[in-house]
Amino acid sequence: MHAHIRPLHVCPSTNVLDFRCAHPERETPAVEYQPAFAVNFTRKGAFQYRLGRQTSAIHSGVVLLENADSERIVSHYGALRDECTAIQFSRELFSTGVRAKQFPTSTLPNTPRLETLHSLILAVGRTNFPGVTLRIDNLVIEMLRMIWQTVNGSAEVKSPPLLDRRRRDLHLENIDRAKALMRQRFREELSLAEVARTAAISIFHFSRLFKKFTNFSPHQYLVHLRLEHARLLLRNTSLSVTEICFESGFNSLEHFIAAFVQHHGASPSKYRRIGTQSMVQLHRDVLRSVKASILPGD
Repeated sequence: MHAHIRPLHVCPSTNVLDFRCAHPERETPAVEYQPAFAVNFTRKGAFQYRLGRQTSAIHSGVVLLENADSERIVSHYGALRDECTAIQFSRELFSTGVRAKQFPTSTLPNTPRLETLHSLILAVGRTNFPGVTLRIDNLVIEMLRMIWQTVNGSAEVKSPPLLDRRRRDLHLENIDRAKALMRQRFREELSLAEVARTAAISIFHFSRLFKKFTNFSPHQYLVHLRLEHARLLLRNTSLSVTEICFESGFNSLEHFIAAFVQHHGASPSKYRRIGTQSMVQLHRDVLRSVKASILPGD
């Protein structure tokens, strides 16, 4: 494997790695060994991933799931080089998050919820404040549970977007720029024209292309980003529901509550009460898994 790999956060339970491909243009793909469980997010570019007889195109619209002790073949599209975040975790943390032996699938469509968690893990991994390890473990377990709900059918799931080579080469980088703008400025009243201009795509074609790449319309994507930000604030802060509403980019409390109920099946206040109870158990599980990964067995 030819790559520049920079560890952002390393501990017994979770490693966050900044992976930047540096493959020669005519490199012959070879079998590679994956020692740890991992969830991989592609921030830029694309590549081909083969596991057994199944071949998948990996890009920013697809989350790559890898089981420990697996073998894969990665090949690249000419000179196109990818940049990824690889989130690796111990077997103990994996079983805490999903209570299963392995991922039943190798790819999932990326969603605003998963992308928000990825962005948080990446941002926290770049810091060195006290408690960073526990914070990352909490986020990783939440991400694993979200993935497991999806693959188990208890959450709505769409097939990963299929991109032909022409569409990938022409528009993938531009759509990624549009998504990045929306993640950075989701609190603002962005216009479709402004987002399309960032993507260097005409406003007449942008919405159609954005949905092809993400399975969401631009408006749906933005609302999901706001709702996920609100959900995390409800879980992790003592801000009032009204404060969270406006902090998350909504300009109407009534609209925020209605959208939250439709998306999460509970009002923000009820979600916070339920979440507080589950977070107490989550902290216990995390501490138990971290302790098990550090201390030898009896």
